[in-house]
Amino acid sequence: MRAARAAAIAIALVAAGGCRAVVELVESDPAAEVDAAGPDPTCQPWSFAPATLDPCALPAPGPALTLTAGTWGYDTNSGALTDPAQDVTFPPSALVMPAGGPELRAVSIARFDVGPGAVLRVSGKRPLVVVAWSDASIAGAVDATSRIGA
Repeated sequence: MRAARAAAIAIALVAAGGCRAVVELVESDPAAEVDAAGPDPTCQPWSFAPATLDPCALPAPGPALTLTAGTWGYDTNSGALTDPAQDVTFPPSALVMPAGGPELRAVSIARFDVGPGAVLRVSGKRPLVVVAWSDASIAGAVDATSRIGA
């Protein structure tokens, strides 16, 4: 990553058909400040074209998502994130239908951190794509399980 400029990292956590998880990290220049109400009208195209989504069609990035020790849950059906104390929040997300692929849940956040001892369990019928508009760090574990059409 380049320290002199911000980078956008898309993490695709996709599990289907017996796969536990597939993770893809992609770096690029991010857009300027965005409108939290919906897609960013000032979003600049990325230097590459992600096959599964248009980053400029996503909601404006929410604040950094930092998962601390404990078991966290993310439901791709509802977009609900449940923390170890069973409190629920809804990070900014959108349902995305790529051409020829299954519907995805895309979460748009400034930064993504899964700390040591943290476990993120992803469930639901949709694959999950986490779009971190600066950087991401996974020191804990991500357990993604999805069955298309379930």
